[in-house]
Formats: sequence, structure tokens, C-alpha cells
Amino acid sequence: MEMLSLDNLEELCEAYEPPIEVLSDPYAPANDPSAQQERRLRAAIAVQVRSMRSKHAAIARLRATSNDTNAQIAEKVGLTPVTVSNVLRRGDVRTLLNYLHHYSQHRAGSVLEHRKAILHRIAIDNEKDKPSVSITAIAELNKIDGSYKQEDEQKNTLHIVINNELLPRTTLDVVPEGVAVRET
Repeated sequence: MEMLSLDNLEELCEAYEPPIEVLSDPYAPANDPSAQQERRLRAAIAVQVRSMRSKHAAIARLRATSNDTNAQIAEKVGLTPVTVSNVLRRGDVRTLLNYLHHYSQHRAGSVLEHRKAILHRIAIDNEKDKPSVSITAIAELNKIDGSYKQEDEQKNTLHIVINNELLPRTTLDVVPEGVAVRET
């Protein structure tokens, strides 16, 4: 399990509601389903923590945020290792540990998924009115997925071959300076 980097559960339990200006912007990160899910998880953790004894919540936090043994946790909270073991088996503590684990997994995977979701919405929303914005968003999505390749300059070169027997040169066939012409 990936360890959380939280110093205290109170930080995680602080409620955050984005301002009304942010809620009206469809591309604001706070309106993304991933951010909404994170707020729901934080609210569930806050409710669970408030319904528990503070020592039990502290033991759950230590279990979720460190690789400490029961003896090390017991030393930090001033209990015996057997008591810590019993607390960790309690239903409310198991529920909090599950919430913290789910939150940790969500945070680990949400950054990339969040970017993809926003780019996808930008591509769809701008498809008709601003196709260049849509194409740029799709290019970024392709870079994320690894399917984007920068084309070589040689591939962007246009070669025109004219058969001089069928279409001989005339005075109108003036080649501008800087353009390379290869005659065959």
C-alpha cells in the first residue's frame, strides 16, 4: 500500500468547496469528476474520524502513513502493542483504514486521468467552433498515450516531378529563389 504523506487527519478532513466562479467554469479542475470524487472521499474520512476516539484515529493514521509495527505505533501513542492490535481490528478503524487506502489510491492515479478527462472535454467542446483547439487537445492526448510521433522534416517535403517531354518548360516556369529544383 502506498503511504500517505499526511501529518494529521485534520488536514485531510478540512472541507473544501470551490467558489461559485470556479463551479461555473466547466474546465476548472475542481469540476472534474476526479476532483469531485476526492471531495466525497475526504468528506467520508472526516465523518469517520469525527465518529471515532482520537487515539483510534491516530492509530489508523499511523498505520496508513508509515511502515511502523504495532510496537512502534504503541510507543508513539502511549499504549501497549496488544491494545494497538485490538484497536486495528475494530470495525470503525478498519473502515477508516479502507477510506485512507482508497484515498491514497485515488490520489496516485487521478493526476493522469484528470488531465486526460479535461483534454477530452476540450477536444469535444471545440470540435465545431475551434477545430485548431480540438486538434491541439487531441495531440496532447496522443502524447500522453505514447501514440504521438514528431514527423521528420523530410516527410513534410513535397516532391513534384514533371515530365519535360509531355509538358516542356515555358517562360512562365520561373523558379523562385530559395526553392530547390531537381530535374530528372
